[in-house]
This record gives sequence, structure tokens and C-alpha cells, in this order.
Amino acid sequence: MVKKTFVFTCLFLMVISTELPEDGTDSKPVRGRLKYKLIDLKSDQTLAEGEIKVSELYRIDLGIPDEPDKVYFENHFVKINDEFIVGLSMYGKKYLEDFRGFGITLRKLNEKTFSWEWYNRVGEKMFEKRQGKGRMFVEFVKRKGYWVISSTRFSGDHTLRAKKMTNLFGTNWQCVIYDGSHVTWYDPALDRLHNDEGG
Repeated sequence: MVKKTFVFTCLFLMVISTELPEDGTDSKPVRGRLKYKLIDLKSDQTLAEGEIKVSELYRIDLGIPDEPDKVYFENHFVKINDEFIVGLSMYGKKYLEDFRGFGITLRKLNEKTFSWEWYNRVGEKMFEKRQGKGRMFVEFVKRKGYWVISSTRFSGDHTLRAKKMTNLFGTNWQCVIYDGSHVTWYDPALDRLHNDEGG
């Protein structure tokens, strides 16, 4: 008998809070930088390009209540602009050696889109893009009893693809993330997240 698993999704994005500097200014810690080029493939137009300083993340927590002791799942997102976000999707693992891969997505806000770029583990802290070129250097941290990704650094240029859910064939948009781009997705010293546990 096949066991069915139901995933509950919080239908909102939560801004991850960060500690403000002691001088009282409203500037926020830099969590990374993304150099990118966003292209509409149907019109062959560049929608946006440049380098963004990552100071805020957005998070969706997903849980599998049938198996609470086996998996912890979360999505983190960076806003590229007012229309597009780049996200990290991963399952937490009880044992670090079981962490075999993760997904990176490109999504268009306010429109149903599909995107999924998978990265396979090829070394202790190195992952390789399954389709296309590019490797990712990854750091891990233990959170809520599970090993999760704390930071990623892009090695080489990575092409992320997205399509409208109504588009059966082809790709609508692509975002090239350039070599050296990096993001800290989770850092206990920066994030005020409830119910976190140490390693």
C-alpha cells in the first residue's frame, strides 16, 4: 500500500527579521549579493539586470504532519525586483550524509509559474546543476534538529528557467545568476526565528 503524505503550505511570505546596528540606523546586515540578468524569452527583451545587495529574505515553512520526525522543509526567497523572486527549496535531514540535493527556483509574483532547477551533491560541500552548467558551494547548519543549508555561493554562471503554468511547451523567462553571487539563507546570529534549536 502506498502511503500518502499531505503537505501543508503557509500561504504567505514572512520577512525574516534581522538585528539592527547599535547606532539605531535602519540599515540592515548584508546577507549576500546577486549579480543577474532577467530575460523575457518570448519577446527576447532584457527585463532587468545588475547586482542586488541582499538584506531581506522571505520564507515559507512547509511541514509534513504525518512524519514530523523525518523531515523539515522550507523555502527561502530573494526578491530580484517587484515581479520576480529567486528561491531555495530544501528538505532538512537528520544526518548530513543524507543531504543529496536541493532545488533553486525562479518565480513570477502574482502569476502561476513553474520552475525547478535541481542540484546534486558531488562533494562534501559542492553541488552540481543537473541541467545546464554551474556548481554551488554550500555551507550547512543544524536547525530544529535538522541539517539545512545556511549559505550558497555560485560557481560559474547559472541559468534559472520559469514558465507559465498554462504554457505546456517552452520557457517564458530565464534569469542568469553570475559567478561569485552568494546568499546567506540562515544565520542564527542574524535571524530572530522562533523555536530554533542549536546543533
